[in-house]
Amino acid sequence: MGLNKKEKKYLKENVRKKPLTQIAQDLGVKKASLEEYLSRIWRPDKFKTFMASQKKSRRALLAKISQFNLKTFTRNNLGLIILLAFLIIAVYGNGLNNEFLSDDIAAISKNKDLDKPVYILQSFPTVFRPSIYFLTNLVFGRNPIAFRISNLFFHFLATGGLLVLVSLLLNKTVGIISASVFAVHRK
Repeated sequence: MGLNKKEKKYLKENVRKKPLTQIAQDLGVKKASLEEYLSRIWRPDKFKTFMASQKKSRRALLAKISQFNLKTFTRNNLGLIILLAFLIIAVYGNGLNNEFLSDDIAAISKNKDLDKPVYILQSFPTVFRPSIYFLTNLVFGRNPIAFRISNLFFHFLATGGLLVLVSLLLNKTVGIISASVFAVHRK
């Protein structure tokens, strides 16, 4: 089945901006339908060049991902990573001394099972957060500062992960902007 007017318009607007697979997914059509349509409306040499560029851009992304080295990325962007850590501390550091609030009261301060290893298994299959709560409680007790510092640490790791991912998939500028916004807007 051919493309309707709306699909053709979307394809025309996005064919130079997005890969065909993404356009096909956005429209809910098969990639082959888009290729068939483009082969009919474009000159053969233009279509052939376009299809080669589609394959080339995908290969370039796969090569970029396979050549990625976290150690090198961290070394080359250390100043930026320190800036992101500073942003997180500047925005959320003033709340470190606060008492437990809302869901923290039930989950941490009034939870009698937090001292027992069974606490980790109670929320199976989600064991990461209970493990962190259990270990933080085991080492520091029910001190709000310890729980908040561990939360800030994991927020920093998530921010760094976002920086890496977006820098790989799009570009470094977009990665910096998105990681900076994420760093200061946790929720």
